[in-house]
Amino acid sequence: MQWKKTLNIPEESNLSPEARDVLKRMLCDNENRLGYNGVDEIKSHPFFKGLDWNNLRNTKSPFIPKVKEEDDTTRFDDFDEEEPWFTPDTDPKLDSSNKKNKKRKDINFPGYTYKKEVEEQKSKLV
Repeated sequence: MQWKKTLNIPEESNLSPEARDVLKRMLCDNENRLGYNGVDEIKSHPFFKGLDWNNLRNTKSPFIPKVKEEDDTTRFDDFDEEEPWFTPDTDPKLDSSNKKNKKRKDINFPGYTYKKEVEEQKSKLV
């Protein structure tokens, strides 16, 4: 939501110039967004060069994760839950009399956790 202030693609991410451009062109004001002038604008972006759009549904994915069941999250980082993720409804240790604690604070991304230092460490290992 604050992409103008916070969007930063670190050099160590090793993304191609085309990948950087497609990200920046999709994470921007809508009038500057890739695809604003139609889907062909997206299809013709250099990042998608060589992609057979007509047979995309028939193409085998280059990576297929092994999934044990429908809600398998083993490919995601595991973090201990902490405020604001817990609410008095989900954690009896929180004081339910405090009105501030009564509403879930992550209504747009329930359970999503991002830790910059972990992502930075992972990028150094790659």
